[in-house]
Amino acid sequence: MSATSLDAQWVISLTLGPAGAFTGQPEKLAERAYGRLLSIASAPAGVLFATTSNKDGSGEPQPRDDMVVTFPGGSGGGEGPD
Repeated sequence: MSATSLDAQWVISLTLGPAGAFTGQPEKLAERAYGRLLSIASAPAGVLFATTSNKDGSGEPQPRDDMVVTFPGGSGGGEGPD
């Protein structure tokens, strides 16, 4: 399971155990690397797709905004193509 934060500008990954309870420690996949992150969706092999929301008047737009950022399955993140 993963979540994003517009204000904190991070993607965090949480592991769910068989009974549906969270296990282990949350893992930050990105923090302040892409600006405000609005939504997140998962794909096969654990790949995550997140959208940025910096051109809504509340963020700091970058030349490549708004965009979809990919996070590879497994560990870490933010290094995938966007």
